[in-house]
Order: sequence, then C-alpha cells, then structure tokens
Amino acid sequence: MAVKNQIDLKSKTRAILLTFSILPLISNAYLSPVNLSAVASFSGELKTINVSIDQLEKVSFTTSKDTLKEALLDQGIETSSEDLVEPNVDTSLKPGISEVSIKKASPVTVIDKGQTIIGKSAHLSASEILKDLSISLYAADDVRVANPLDELVPGLKIYIDRANTVNLQVDSNLREIHTKLKTVADLLYAENITLGAKDKIEPGLETNIKDGLVVKVIRVLENENAEVVDIPFSIQYKDDPNILIGQTKVENPGETGKKEITFRKVLENGKEVSREILQEKIIKEPVPRIILKGTKPKFSVASGSYADWINDAASKYGVDASRMSRMMYCESGGNANSVGGGGRFYGLFQYLPSTWAGASAGAGYTGASIFDPKAQIYTTAWKISVSGYGAWPICGYK
Repeated sequence: MAVKNQIDLKSKTRAILLTFSILPLISNAYLSPVNLSAVASFSGELKTINVSIDQLEKVSFTTSKDTLKEALLDQGIETSSEDLVEPNVDTSLKPGISEVSIKKASPVTVIDKGQTIIGKSAHLSASEILKDLSISLYAADDVRVANPLDELVPGLKIYIDRANTVNLQVDSNLREIHTKLKTVADLLYAENITLGAKDKIEPGLETNIKDGLVVKVIRVLENENAEVVDIPFSIQYKDDPNILIGQTKVENPGETGKKEITFRKVLENGKEVSREILQEKIIKEPVPRIILKGTKPKFSVASGSYADWINDAASKYGVDASRMSRMMYCESGGNANSVGGGGRFYGLFQYLPSTWAGASAGAGYTGASIFDPKAQIYTTAWKISVSGYGAWPICGYK
C-alpha cells in the first residue's frame, strides 16, 4: 500500500512539473501565487533563489540543486574567488526562498611606493580593497584614491604614500617607527625623548629623516671614583758564594704595596668607554723580594790515593777535588817522593824548591818538607784558589 502511494505521489509531481514547462507556451496563462507555493511545497525538492547582482540586476529561479554554487552554475551565473557572495557559495540550500547577494569584483590598481600591484576586489572602500590584496598599512601611511569620491568604481587607482621607517635605539631598546616627520629633532620630540647635557645623538638633530635611517641616542654619564690597587713588588738578586752555582734561596719574600687612585670615568649606555686618572696616593710602599743566587762552583769528589786530604783541602779552599786528583796523577803518578824535570821538580805536584817555600808559607805550612804529601795537597789547594791552575800549564787543565 505504501509503495502505491509513493508511485502516485511521483506521478502527480511529474504532472505538475510538466504544467510548469508548458505554461510559458500558453498565451495569457496565469497561475496564482497560492498555487505556486502549493506546488513548491508539494514537490518537497524545489528551492526558490532570489539573486541580486551588484544591486542592479535581479534574477529569480527555482532549483533542485543541493548547494548555492551548483544552483548558480546551473543558471549560468559564474562567480570568482574575488566576488562577495552572501551567503557563501558552499551554503547548503533548503526548501523555501533564499535571498542571495553577489557583488562582482572589479579591477583595481595600487601604486605602493613606486611598485604597481594589479588585482580585483568587490569591496568599495580603499581599506577593504587593500585588505583583500593583503597590503598592510601603518598609521602614518597615507592612502589616496584617484577618484575623489569616497566609493571606488571599477578601474580606479589607489596611491599609497608610505611613511619612512626609522630604527630608533634609545636606553638599550630598539624600536621600529613609521613617521613622516622631517628631522631627527622632530622625531625625538614626538617620542618624548629628552637628552642630557652630555648625551650623544647619531646622526645629528638636524638630519633629515629618510627611509631606513638608524637613530641612536647614547646616554653619557661621567663620575669620579677612588679605588685602592696593589703595587707589585720588584725582585732583586744577590750573589751568595755559599750557595752552589745554579741554586737560589729566597732571603725576603717581598710585600705588595697599596695605592689609592682617583679617576674620572665616562660611561656610554652603561658601558665604560674611558678612564682618566686624576690623582694617585701611596698608602703602603712595596717591599722587594730578595733572592740569593749561588756563585759557589760545583766540584766533584776525588777518589784514590790521598782522597780524604784532597777532598778536605778542596772543600776548604773552594776548588775541584777531582781535578786536583787528576792533576796530581799527571804530575807525579801519586808518588810523594817523585823527582822530575831533571831533578828540578819535587813531590806530588812537582814544585820548584823556591816556589814551594813561598806557597807553603802562604798556606800555613812554613818549613814543611817538599816531599810531605799532606803539606803539598793543602798548599796546592790554597795556591789554586789564589791564582788558578796557571802554575801547572799542562796537567792543570786535564
């Protein structure tokens, strides 16, 4: 039974649509508004669309399409992404009457600081058109429309007179400012920036503002301070014969002095750029460090015959024991009774009798025998300490 009712309903609907399709062909045909509403309501699918295009052209039609975009295209009404369509073209249509407004986009040319931008917009105000074209404005920028009318007509030009962009650095802060002021002085006044007596401005106050200008305000502060600083001690060296060569010993460690310095300091933006000393006053004098530097020769130790006497004598007179021992063996072979030089030289170190008399007396061995080994060893050590090895021109340098 339900299936039969649906078939009857579809048959009646087709009959009604057929009536609509032939009505325009019948002269003076008339269908009352009540009957039209009844037909639309009866169909359950048809929607009535009233379209206003630029508030000049009006179009009405019925459709069974699901979205406004499909309905407009079905009627040959095309829209672009720049057009303003209310409601949106993707709006789903419902049975009944829908009011649609279409504002068609018109060509527009924007001259932005010498750059030409060509686009389209459906808006009538310059601000809305620039927003459509993604062109941002700053508060100080001026916009002029070629036509003096407030509303734009297709094909008109918009001129943008851009403000200058200035980078202002003051008190360690950097700001970007867009302005049409003429000079740096005007800019500082407008930004309520005051300069101290010693503050610097770069560039100068009378500099004309141009795009990209960098303006720096340098805060200058001068003050006087006093501080206590160390005075480093000097280092002095003293020779010490009791210390071996190459060795040192600190006799006095030294002390750091103190002085008070009064100075004038100049700071720019909190950073010190110069310092001028006004006065210095010594509070405590430094004490030098004294280092003893050894001058005592380093000697090796003798071994072999008479080693104990040779080492003791060498230590007593500050000579090299090993060298003395080598010289003794060279002169006499370590034989205290040796006679050489054709009977002219005697003893361990081969002394002439005349030389021995004076040398032994100087060493404290007056009257000692020239063959006495101990007397010869201590006398030789004494003589070397006084006049070197010159008395032994050959063996003394071995």
